Amino acid sequence: MDPQLFEKNHYENSVEDMIRYMAEKLVALGIAPEAFTDSVLEREAVTPTSFDNKVAIPHSIVCSTQKNIGFVIVNEKPLRWGTFDVQIIMMIGVNHQQRMDFKYVYSNLLEHFENSTTVEKLIHASDFHNFIDILTS
Repeated sequence: MDPQLFEKNHYENSVEDMIRYMAEKLVALGIAPEAFTDSVLEREAVTPTSFDNKVAIPHSIVCSTQKNIGFVIVNEKPLRWGTFDVQIIMMIGVNHQQRMDFKYVYSNLLEHFENSTTVEKLIHASDFHNFIDILTS
């Protein structure tokens, strides 16, 4: 994760718009290929990547990013994402050569996101460093 890929209270009108915003930022930074946005939207069309814990984890169907990456947006107001309202959106990009490392990190993320107290603390994190401190404690 990178401080430039953490935002508070960034709102878009729809899930598709949020995915486009986040994916296109990764493309603009040279982290993801041009096809990344469409791949994330294609994955989302299969089934929403939201959970019943205020979290969505949109991702691409293919491992195509330059490195494993997480782009986080934390919002005070929820966005309807499939059947759930979400306040933490963590777009992930996976590098093909680093996919085994990513599986370990993803598993740990899911464990943290299962804890409603942790999720509430993350929603109220003041900045990137505070978010990471909560996530890793």
